[in-house]
Amino acid sequence: MPITRAVIQLKALEISKELNIPPTEFKASFGWCRRMMRRNGLSLRRRTSLAQRLPSDFREKLLSYQRYVIQVKEEALIPLDQMGNADQTPVFFDMPTSVTVHKKGDKSVIVRSTGNEKSRVTLMLAYLADGTKLPPYLILKRKTVPKEAMPAGIIVRAQAKGWMETELVVDWLKVVWGRRRGGLRKRRNMLVLDAFRGHLTEPVKKQVKAMNGDLVIIPGGMTSQLQVLDVVVNKPFKDHLRKRYTEWLWLVIMH
Repeated sequence: MPITRAVIQLKALEISKELNIPPTEFKASFGWCRRMMRRNGLSLRRRTSLAQRLPSDFREKLLSYQRYVIQVKEEALIPLDQMGNADQTPVFFDMPTSVTVHKKGDKSVIVRSTGNEKSRVTLMLAYLADGTKLPPYLILKRKTVPKEAMPAGIIVRAQAKGWMETELVVDWLKVVWGRRRGGLRKRRNMLVLDAFRGHLTEPVKKQVKAMNGDLVIIPGGMTSQLQVLDVVVNKPFKDHLRKRYTEWLWLVIMH
């Protein structure tokens, strides 16, 4: 679970409940969190990482991609609520974060883990260009879906390797993308996916076409730069969604 001030506030509220502190006396506000960290000499620290090397013809591909998306949108008169961006992202049972709370000035920042860094599930996440968040599509690494009741609002599937294959991509199109607002009426739409081979198969292309959609594929090696709903903003899609869904799932767990 990535460490953020919001997570610290939620944990403080949990501890206050255990200590029977009335909510009227302690609200774990943002101001309290900021002052608490300042008093204890704490700050959010980030570990360094290597940046992805972009293709040599990055600028040409960027302009070509943007022109194509804008052209399809304008020619087909596709509204923002019918333009979507989706991708799979692994969610590990133990997610050592690049940010933690640590003493200011220390040159070495250690992030501890439980040793389950390789155990994971896969989430297919999607946003519409108007900001609508579609239901998360969870893939468990097992042969069958558990019989236990699953949290509301999450679609659960099982796959032996725990990853998206063509059959699951088609299923996602039917049960998530096809059920968005306007999906049942087959309104003209645009779906942006990366160059993962499971997105490029004929069954997937056929299903998108049957739903009156245009499938736009992000050029290989440029996902981190181009996988956005608003092609002008140019904000990495995965990082944004992983943060939003992690905070959302934490709130679900807490309540």
